[in-house]
Amino acid sequence: MKDYEFALRYHVGSMDLTTDQIDDALFEAGCDDALVSHNGAGLIELDFTREAESVAEAVESAMECVKNALPNSVLVEAKPDYVGVTDVAEYCKVSRQYIQKLLSTHVINLVPLTVVGKSSVYRLAPAIAEIKKREVPGLTLPPELEELSALTMKINLQNEQAHQLATL
Repeated sequence: MKDYEFALRYHVGSMDLTTDQIDDALFEAGCDDALVSHNGAGLIELDFTREAESVAEAVESAMECVKNALPNSVLVEAKPDYVGVTDVAEYCKVSRQYIQKLLSTHVINLVPLTVVGKSSVYRLAPAIAEIKKREVPGLTLPPELEELSALTMKINLQNEQAHQLATL
């Protein structure tokens, strides 16, 4: 068994539950390994450190626990998936400036998903694949991060596709 760290963000806005009731329901459903944050506008984020045999088991069991606790909740995002340069640097245990330099000199080529203001937003799984492919000295990534980021990207893509189909 191994500990996996990830986060799940849900919309729970129309449930007419207090934050304490939401926290209690999540705890009783098995989310006692998550730190729950409420934004006051109907969104909650659960930061998990879940022990499991695999990344997939950890994330899937957490999602099942949330669904059992809050059946009308809607998954908004699984993390880590969307990242900026600072996030990539933190995962690689280097400075933001070093990642910026690698990007500007085309040592690594990351294609932004979008740009918000002056900041580019990337998907973590393709960023990891690019970093591994280029074998840049000094960049180390946690071994489970590749599998975790691929899984959260898949969950988010499926979620986005389901929402698009629902609006047709």
